This record gives sequence, structure tokens and C-alpha cells, in this order.
Amino acid sequence: MRNELQQVLVNASNNEIQARQTANPLLLQRNYTGPLLALGAAEIEALRQRGVVMLSTLKDFRLGGVLVSRDGTRAQADITERWESNLVNGLGVCVGHFHDSEAPQTAFLQRTANGWMIYDIKRHSPDPELAPCH
Repeated sequence: MRNELQQVLVNASNNEIQARQTANPLLLQRNYTGPLLALGAAEIEALRQRGVVMLSTLKDFRLGGVLVSRDGTRAQADITERWESNLVNGLGVCVGHFHDSEAPQTAFLQRTANGWMIYDIKRHSPDPELAPCH
């Protein structure tokens, strides 16, 4: 079960990278549901309205503790991801940068007919500050 959940979480991060890079929130539907899906779509729309996309690199992924409900329909996983991101305009010019930073968080998942879906994420550190490109 641990390996299955880890693969779901890594896939979710990769789909999020692709969704933000292509300004396509539909890609988030592969792994997210409910208010978390709506929030992700709204964030992508805000980027689109600014005329930028986000190019991110997931530099590290560590899975910590995993808890699964007795009936196997819900799970919670502690993860730490390390990200670096650039905001890029339509000309490919960097207009903002998020420095390499760790993002410890807890993901909450539910098993559906389509497999495990993430319905909430609780972040345990503030989001990094947007910095000038270098």
C-alpha cells in the first residue's frame, strides 16, 4: 500500500507540474478532487490571467509516515517535497522565481472507482516568497 500511495503522490506532483506549465487545469483531475481541485484550477487561472506559466522542478520527494483507514478507503501521508520554480511570460522570459525550498505537508487521500484521489493537503511551512529572476 505504501508504494502504491507513493506512486500516486509522485504522479500528482508531476501532473501539477505539467498543468502549471501548460496552463491546463484539467490535468489536475487525474489526482485531485473537491475543493483542492478547485483551488489548483483557480491558481492556474490566476497565472493565465497574468500571462505567465510556472516552470517547476521537483528536486526531491520523501514519503514519511502513512496511515490507512481500516476499511482501506482513506489514507493520510506525510511527505516532503523540494521544489524550484520560475514564472515565465509568453516570450519565454523569466519574470519571477521561487528559490529551491522544502515543502513538508500531509496529503489526505480517498480511494474511488478511479483509484486514489487527493482531496486535501495541509502544508506545514509557509509558501516561499517570489523573488526576482537571476
